[in-house]
Amino acid sequence: MHTQLRRELEDAGRAWQRGAVAPDDVARLKDAAAIGARPGARVARQSALGQATASLPFLDRLRSSWPNLHIARILVFNKSEESNWAVPWHQDRVIAVRARCDLPGFSNWSQKRDVWHCEPPTQVLSNMLFLRLHLDDQAAAEGAMEIARGSHIQGRCRAALAATRAARYPPELTIAKAGDVLILPMLTLHRSSAATSPTRRRTLRIDLAFEALPAPLEWAFDQPNSSD
Repeated sequence: MHTQLRRELEDAGRAWQRGAVAPDDVARLKDAAAIGARPGARVARQSALGQATASLPFLDRLRSSWPNLHIARILVFNKSEESNWAVPWHQDRVIAVRARCDLPGFSNWSQKRDVWHCEPPTQVLSNMLFLRLHLDDQAAAEGAMEIARGSHIQGRCRAALAATRAARYPPELTIAKAGDVLILPMLTLHRSSAATSPTRRRTLRIDLAFEALPAPLEWAFDQPNSSD
């Protein structure tokens, strides 16, 4: 899997693993992903959803290829009739850490539900991926995410220039079935339109890192006492 994923990521700027998560596991994740009418939530390691996600065989297969793989953060999104939204072209550049430490290059500190977040140096983000694990079928009508394939290669992008840069790269609407996994470099530009026929579009986002953070910083999800 390692060679195939690396080749697809390098050639296409993303990698699809269709049907990577078994239907029984998808059903188990759906049961644990109940967040009501909220559009999204951070997933704590010790929660039922955090434990179910971290133990997925798919992630074990990734770890067999990349032994130093860290789960850096898990988020759950639920686009529905009660909670429908759109976001413009952007990059996700925020990481969750166990405690604040003002090291050079780590900036824009904030606390969300007692967990420290910051923007790390570009080198950290360049050694990260994010996965989209689809819990429901999704296409344009459900507000599927759109990506600018390969846009990560230019590094950070100011929000005001995101749409201009995204237009230089091939767009892809990430149409998916439940159980499909999309793997992307962390700095890929992406956007999401509001659902035109909102039903339920549940997605897990899993941020992955290939290296530990510089001491004394630590990934929040690695810590057994991290809380939601």
